[in-house]
Amino acid sequence: MLQVLLLTLKQFGILVCFGVIGFALKRLKVVDDAKTLSGVLVNVFLPAAVFDLFYRNFTPSTLVEAYPYALSGVALLGVSALIAYPLTRKIAGRINRGTVVYSLIVTNMTYVGLPLIKAAFPDYELLFMVFVMGFQVYIFTFGMAMFKEDGRVSFKGLCSPVMIAMVLGMLAGLLLGGLNVRMPAFFSEIVSSAAACMSPVAMLVAGVTLARLPLRSLISGKLYLFALLRLVVLPAAVGGIFYLVFGLTGIAPGVAMIAVIYLALPTGLNSVIFAEAEGQDGSLGARYALVTHTLGLLTLPVVFAVASLMV
Repeated sequence: MLQVLLLTLKQFGILVCFGVIGFALKRLKVVDDAKTLSGVLVNVFLPAAVFDLFYRNFTPSTLVEAYPYALSGVALLGVSALIAYPLTRKIAGRINRGTVVYSLIVTNMTYVGLPLIKAAFPDYELLFMVFVMGFQVYIFTFGMAMFKEDGRVSFKGLCSPVMIAMVLGMLAGLLLGGLNVRMPAFFSEIVSSAAACMSPVAMLVAGVTLARLPLRSLISGKLYLFALLRLVVLPAAVGGIFYLVFGLTGIAPGVAMIAVIYLALPTGLNSVIFAEAEGQDGSLGARYALVTHTLGLLTLPVVFAVASLMV
């Protein structure tokens, strides 16, 4: 419990520091807006992170051993979408609907979720990455499309740097993993270094975006209602269903545990990145990220303690 709390504080502290730097850069007028940073993220650092993720995890052995987790992840994605889309019509205006839907479905699985899983449940690290693969595909197809004017998954969108990186990562994982061949170390280090820049630069973008807003915009009942829904209600309700299906029946207790943890994570940062890259207002996504990451310091240790009882 203490280890998870300390790691949570560390991961969130790093993110907050970069967010504060971005906020200060904007207020001091060192940078004008977040569009340039967002462009670098979407075209360089994000594709590198996507390639690195799929190259390392999308291997024949992983798919054979962990396919129940991949299928369960897709099932959770479907359930989350069935809840998020109708619910958003009730709580969001037409302009912000994409941000709200995205933030209800997608969590910060890579920068926050993975390190916490690795520390608390190291035997489930790879299974967690397999579980969220369906969400990764969703992010860079339908997720990205939410922030476009027409809201459609276009052929041009499927040929974006992120999608190309995903396909190449899958092919590299299947081919090199099947042949048990490692990627050249120099190229691997370039990709890993670029991928490591994604979350810090994403928080810089969030900080720059928040600096455009008055501080009173963070004092909103709807904002904290969303955080309660994201961090408590969804993990308890949907995670409870997964526990009944997979945990109590003994089919795959690990699936229930991972589902609960995934749902309890704070919102992903891509809602800010995608909005700013498309020339839209990313302030709502930035506020969601800030509030859920802050309150997550209180909720996540409790969630991990409960999750430990499931396996």
